[in-house]
Amino acid sequence: MGNRTRAIPTMNNSIFTRCSRRGAAIAGLALCVLLLAAVGIRFAVAKAGLDHLPVTTDEAIVVLMAKQILQGELPLVAMAQPYQFPLESYLMAPFVELMPRNAFGARFLSFIAGGLTLALLMGIAWKLAPEGRRWPMIALILFPSAYLLMIQLGYSLPHNNSSLVMCLASALLATAIPTRPSLRSAGLVLLIGALCGLAFTNNMVVLSLILPIGIVALTRAGCKGIFAHLPPYALGLGLGLIPYLAGMYLLPGAQAAVAGTRALSEGLSRIWSPTLSFTLPRGMGVDPTTFPDTTNLLGFGEGFALAMTVFFCLVLLGATACSIWKIGSQVFRGTWPVLGGAEIFVGTAWLTLAAFLMSSRAHGHSFRYLFPLLFTFPFLVGIVYANAGKWLRHALGTAVVLVVVLNVATTFALINAWKEPEHAARVAGTPDLDPALAYLRDNGFEHCIASHWMAYRVTFLTDKQIICAQPMNERFPGWPIPFKDEVDQAKRVAFVLTERARFLTPSVFEQHMEQMRVTAQRVELGDVIVYHDFSLPQAPPREQRLDPGLLTATALHQPENARFLVDGDATTRWGNRRSQERGEWVQVEWTGDHFLSNIVLDYTCYHHDRARALNFSVRTNQGWTMVKETVPDALQPFVFAGNRPDYGRIVQGYRLDKVISGDAVRIEIADPNSARNWNICQVEIHVASPVAPPVAPSGTGETDIPDRGQYRFEP
Repeated sequence: MGNRTRAIPTMNNSIFTRCSRRGAAIAGLALCVLLLAAVGIRFAVAKAGLDHLPVTTDEAIVVLMAKQILQGELPLVAMAQPYQFPLESYLMAPFVELMPRNAFGARFLSFIAGGLTLALLMGIAWKLAPEGRRWPMIALILFPSAYLLMIQLGYSLPHNNSSLVMCLASALLATAIPTRPSLRSAGLVLLIGALCGLAFTNNMVVLSLILPIGIVALTRAGCKGIFAHLPPYALGLGLGLIPYLAGMYLLPGAQAAVAGTRALSEGLSRIWSPTLSFTLPRGMGVDPTTFPDTTNLLGFGEGFALAMTVFFCLVLLGATACSIWKIGSQVFRGTWPVLGGAEIFVGTAWLTLAAFLMSSRAHGHSFRYLFPLLFTFPFLVGIVYANAGKWLRHALGTAVVLVVVLNVATTFALINAWKEPEHAARVAGTPDLDPALAYLRDNGFEHCIASHWMAYRVTFLTDKQIICAQPMNERFPGWPIPFKDEVDQAKRVAFVLTERARFLTPSVFEQHMEQMRVTAQRVELGDVIVYHDFSLPQAPPREQRLDPGLLTATALHQPENARFLVDGDATTRWGNRRSQERGEWVQVEWTGDHFLSNIVLDYTCYHHDRARALNFSVRTNQGWTMVKETVPDALQPFVFAGNRPDYGRIVQGYRLDKVISGDAVRIEIADPNSARNWNICQVEIHVASPVAPPVAPSGTGETDIPDRGQYRFEP
């Protein structure tokens, strides 16, 4: 009997062992199935993007910069914009000539980053979540928001994926730092600092991830560890920030355009609308936009938006409470609080929300500004699930299953939306360029001008066989325009425009041409219209600009700076440094009489401070003569340079009704804008060559001499 009694536990242990192994095998099989399903849904998103989302300008810029890097250039900011270190272009450079000029050639790096992101998220989840309570976190990582899948795999949102990979790698390394300072821990902290610095340099939005990662890395080894780890972390961070700091030093104005913040009161007013009520749930995958970051919403699942917002807020508050309890308990026991890593994601969520509220560039549809928060959601759920009781875990698990189902359904609805024939052109602003490119090739055009959202697509798709530049820097006025010098030097240039673009469209361009009395050949090619062979029939013959070196200037106010009006440099300006007043004047003089035909005021360097109306007087032999009176302020849309419109300058031309001879011109404020100063960058004087007077018939003794105040243009 005794022997039988001793044998029972042995049998039970064997049964339990077999059940445990069987359960582990079933769990492992289930995980493999889920992994395959997750990879499959990502493949479907990537395939649909390749098939239905053409390469955009942002993606084309990454490839074009990779070509420049391969040729020896070392850019510090992205092409045509004053921020974001082009890390992805540096990574792509070794492979750029091996890749086709299509969507895959622009996105292959994003696909790699997407796979690394999934692996890193899974690794972090496996490390942080206790065994048996990982599945909600894993499920949300495997089947995330449709918006996240779109910006990772459907379309390559530049600089996001590479920065995210570095941040997640840093987070994983931070959780591996030993609790006692050592050479190994110092090396890890150095690497974390370098990755975080480079991630910020590449995309400043990830700052909300970087700060918590740095805090966890520095505090893992206790109070003494902070002093031991701070130097290597600072060294690594400094190394990672070198491109960012070099850009600020070598490129004046770099980074400043994206650093604007709102007033605190304005930021707080945005907490519910648009942040929590609209932007957050759409980023979480409830009725998302069909292309980042447009106003075109999918129209699927919008009824769950409020529920998603409430669920997220409850989870965030719960995870925050768990983290505070954990830290407080350690402090109460008299031990240094050791952060396990979950606190990274709690801190990231709060910081991302705060950054979105306060950023002057973030509006209701700027879903990408919340992307660090969206990746934290599975970990917030995991924190609450790991610390919850039985019934709360059941409720939370049920909610997670519903969110996963919604995410999967929304993802396939999004893929179907991409398949709509008009989606690429209407929503993504990427109309079919093939007919226009064929026309340009057939007619011998190697250079063209197009709006921002098309210009770099043309250059990318033709592999620089056709070079295209923006008419002006439409997103960042005043910042250099790639390829502009080469296009300006070309003999034949076409304008390639579409109503699908955001900036210069055919309707606007044609209004500008009508205003400037410019004509051109016009060819419609699907959604794209090509304009070429421009002419300005009204251009007076033999008109020329007086050399600025022949001019002198003075002014009623700030006469010591009046030289900037005629120094020939459009980047300098004269300013009165006071509120405008009626009767204020500036004056330009020259030696000898010239027949004035046109006066041009150039505001290119600073166009904000202008008067509402001006008077113009010319000094003749008889004294000052008013030639234009109370002319209203109306900037020209472009200047006609060479043989085509040029949007590179901001001017207003004042053509005289009749040519008049004189040796000075005075420009006077007729209607002041008292809320502004008065600034002018350059004054240009355009003159016409005189025509020899006709000779009177022999014997009459008379000669028809035209009035000195009149002039007819020589044919």
